Amino acid sequence: MSPALCYWDVRGIAMPIRFLLAYLEVDYEDKRYILTEPPHTRDVWLADKYNLGLDFPNLPYWINGDVKLTESKAILRHIARVHDSTGTVLPKDPTKAYKADMLESIISDAMMAVAMFAYEYDQSKQEEVLKNLHQKLTNISKFLGSNKWITGDEITFPDFWLYEALIWYTRFDNDFLDPYANFLEYIKRFESLPAIRKYMEEPNYIQGPCINPLAKKKI
Repeated sequence: MSPALCYWDVRGIAMPIRFLLAYLEVDYEDKRYILTEPPHTRDVWLADKYNLGLDFPNLPYWINGDVKLTESKAILRHIARVHDSTGTVLPKDPTKAYKADMLESIISDAMMAVAMFAYEYDQSKQEEVLKNLHQKLTNISKFLGSNKWITGDEITFPDFWLYEALIWYTRFDNDFLDPYANFLEYIKRFESLPAIRKYMEEPNYIQGPCINPLAKKKI
């Protein structure tokens, strides 16, 4: 039986995991609870939640035989640890490893910041919030610099978070990334990876939404 990744039928915090699975060419079931269609309830998930043998029931979850795992960052690292034959996605070099760990947190924080503003969208606060969001991206852009990937020449696990974070920002505002030429090139580079390009052409690829469709501002 193939392993299963389960989340809502949105991109959300499962999308970096889906991209990693595609990149590593892992065969799995992409199970989705429906949130994008009326009545937009969590009832089906709540009925299953405590019957799956998960230690800490939540979405996304990853089940592969006896392995039953929740928490998106833990799932992504576990998959890299088990399925990356090159050993580069989860860096072994201590310097690159601590930078990757740090970047994962920094990037996911930037993702959550734009998501929370979209959920609670208040135009009167937009100027202040956008200034804060741009500062987050500016810091990441400076760190990326002219590198091919966020930690250097080889793709590592925070890259899967970074690509998705950048997509969320473009969905928030089509022009949001215009000041960041290296981000625009980065997106093209990521989407040009053969396994990623193939995945994005599949009929079950989720174009959107990025977050709960009931958010005040759709992204």
